[in-house]
Amino acid sequence: MLQATRGLVLRATKFSDSSLICRIYTEHFGVRSYIINGVRSPKARVKAGQLRPMSLLNLVVYYREGREVDRIKELSPAYLYQGLPGNVYKGAVGMLMVEVLNKALHEDNPNPELYHFLEDSFVQLDKLSEGLASFHLLFLLRLSKYMGFNPKPPAEEGAYYFDLREGLFLEARPFHPDHLDIKPSGHLRAMALAALGETEKVPVLPASDRKVLLGDLLRYFELHVANFRGIRSHTILDAVFNPRQP
Repeated sequence: MLQATRGLVLRATKFSDSSLICRIYTEHFGVRSYIINGVRSPKARVKAGQLRPMSLLNLVVYYREGREVDRIKELSPAYLYQGLPGNVYKGAVGMLMVEVLNKALHEDNPNPELYHFLEDSFVQLDKLSEGLASFHLLFLLRLSKYMGFNPKPPAEEGAYYFDLREGLFLEARPFHPDHLDIKPSGHLRAMALAALGETEKVPVLPASDRKVLLGDLLRYFELHVANFRGIRSHTILDAVFNPRQP
């Protein structure tokens, strides 16, 4: 059955000399895999460049419930990036976002609200002119809300410890190792409030504190998302934003 949907390309894997298998998060079907033949031939109607990770597409697809791999009948760009191509900083942030989504999104159940959030996030990254250094932190916190385990900031500021297992800020240190101490908990609280829109001011953190907070958030995802391990692009992000001096 032919169906129209929008989609975000998460991964493109070579299947043969001229074919790709693409993992795409779709608006109407959730995560789906599609085989696209002939993308490397000179006369190909669909070019491999249209199927890079982060690409936003309008799709007409063959959909059969229960099939692991389907086919695409038609595709066209849903949005053409302007600021992201060639920008090493935005590219590094986008790579992290896509890698996280590949690890976090497993279900083929539709979630249009989540899809629209993801599409809006990549468009916003493309258009962003300031605040890039913290964009990935806000993205992770907003994503955790859609996935049902976002941190619950306390109503008032205080000496709190963040419990990574429960997603709560506590006045006393938990009796297990999966928690953040007072300083990183304070950074997380401030960033979480900004991510939830409860303050218009995004906290400006030193590069070293942003690096620590990113590691804490990835650890948080590991505790709440099955098989969420092996994230590597955060090292590229760190190298881009904080290059070592020779």
